[in-house]
Amino acid sequence: MTEKIKISISGVRGIIGEGLDGRMTTSLASAFGQSLNGKPVVVGRDARPTGPQMRLAVLAGLAFSGNDVIDIGLVPTPTVGLMVKHLGAGGGIQISASHNPVEWNALKFFNDKGFFLNEEDFNRFMEFYKGGDFGKATWDRLGQLETRDDAIDIHIDRVLKFVDIEAIRARRLKVVVDGCRSVGGLILPRLLEQLGCEVIRLDCAADGQFTRPLEPTPAHLGGLCEKVKETGADVGFAADPDADRLAMVSEKGLPLGEDFSLALTADYIAGKTGSDIVTNLSTTMSLDDIAKKHGVKIYRTKVGEAHVVQGILEHGAKIGGEGNGGVIVPEVHPGRDAAIGTAVLCELMATRGKGKTISEIAAEIPLYHIVKDKVPAGEYDAGGIEKALSEKFGPPTVDRTEGLKMVWEDSWVHLRPSNTEPIIRIIAEARQLDKANQICRLTRDLLCGQ
Repeated sequence: MTEKIKISISGVRGIIGEGLDGRMTTSLASAFGQSLNGKPVVVGRDARPTGPQMRLAVLAGLAFSGNDVIDIGLVPTPTVGLMVKHLGAGGGIQISASHNPVEWNALKFFNDKGFFLNEEDFNRFMEFYKGGDFGKATWDRLGQLETRDDAIDIHIDRVLKFVDIEAIRARRLKVVVDGCRSVGGLILPRLLEQLGCEVIRLDCAADGQFTRPLEPTPAHLGGLCEKVKETGADVGFAADPDADRLAMVSEKGLPLGEDFSLALTADYIAGKTGSDIVTNLSTTMSLDDIAKKHGVKIYRTKVGEAHVVQGILEHGAKIGGEGNGGVIVPEVHPGRDAAIGTAVLCELMATRGKGKTISEIAAEIPLYHIVKDKVPAGEYDAGGIEKALSEKFGPPTVDRTEGLKMVWEDSWVHLRPSNTEPIIRIIAEARQLDKANQICRLTRDLLCGQ
């Protein structure tokens, strides 16, 4: 493995031509197909420029391992998982590097339940890949290709069955959608129009000609902010390239931050259902306050969708997700999904928030400030960092479930190796922005040996 490729439970990501190439892509797809004992595989992709070429390599690899393929075309990542379950397939592959820069692409793998692979599934797949025992179907047992164009419609239908359509239609929301020139621009406007919203499209052509950095963080949503102000919209929604993450912009044209997507949906669904909440170690403390408000429990897992989904299933939760805008409503699909997040937030604005702006609704959530940084991957002295931060900020509660997390009464810091890039992530949160910056900056200095 080089620094330009990342293999983990979150999939296989690499820079095209410098780590991830056609031969490796074909081999990975073939080995995955072999691990499914020849069962059919659902394949989709986002609109990255390298997607068509990656698709050909994936189809070839699966065919030569004897797997039939259901190609569902340009779709969000959650749509692939949903269609695996809907069609009774053996697994699925989404071709998407999510938030990584345009020169990257990736394969994300689903099991027969439509979930991302757990560690056991992933290890079995890797045994086939490393052993090289794949791609050996005889001429009369090669896989066949079927194409379908109804996957997004099926996904939208599932979402519509979960929310109060009539209440949302009565609210007559005006919404701007930033589709990131990818599949979010295919699903979100169609969903919102069926919910009776007036939709203003921004970068909704799914052509991969990206006009902004791909993560839907506040710093990257200037175009959406301007469009919301210009049109007098009630809210703006932005997706990442594979539409499993959702961010919001208020009616004032101000970004609310990715954590608010999960915080608001969790507050709403936990309040309606009395459900516990499942999230990861790097997600905002406001969820702890929300859980306390509704008298429910909060469970925290390792970072990564597969870990959060496993926690949701173990605890029977009806809401969960990750603070990067990844809302998970398992009744619709047990995976991060910008579409269900969008629909639930519209229902919130139409019902509990009737007569209120999204700014006023968001102001009801306890406000914390999250600061994020990263350094190149490498070894670090966790004990030394813990000691230095304890001397500066007082004794913390320490969690070593993944990396090092230190929690104080109104702040925390988490450092861990990324699952998707060759970096160590630093995430700090506090009630005061200055303190969050201070904690993050000091942690970075300690990691870099300054």
